Amino acid sequence: MSAQVEEDEITGRIATLLIANGATVAVAETSAGGMISGALLGVPGASAWFGGGVIPYTAKVREAWLGLGADAFGHDGAVSATAAVRLAKAVRAVSARPHVVPETAR
Repeated sequence: MSAQVEEDEITGRIATLLIANGATVAVAETSAGGMISGALLGVPGASAWFGGGVIPYTAKVREAWLGLGADAFGHDGAVSATAAVRLAKAVRAVSARPHVVPETAR
């Protein structure tokens, strides 16, 4: 199975689950640079369940757009579970979406 076929299957399943549950999602990406949002938007009909994506790649943008200052992630740093949770909460607040997919890894 090619990587593209696998990606299409995964994003299709995500779409099916969101539609079946009447749910919507937003994405908070850092080093993925929009790739997750792009994959989700590749699913036909994504506008029914995809609320938007935020790519706060730099610390300055994270602070300006999401209010997550230099100390927001504590000693765990920007690539951590703590960062993922805080990014998700911040994007949930600005997007009004109940579900947020956060990404912080390289």
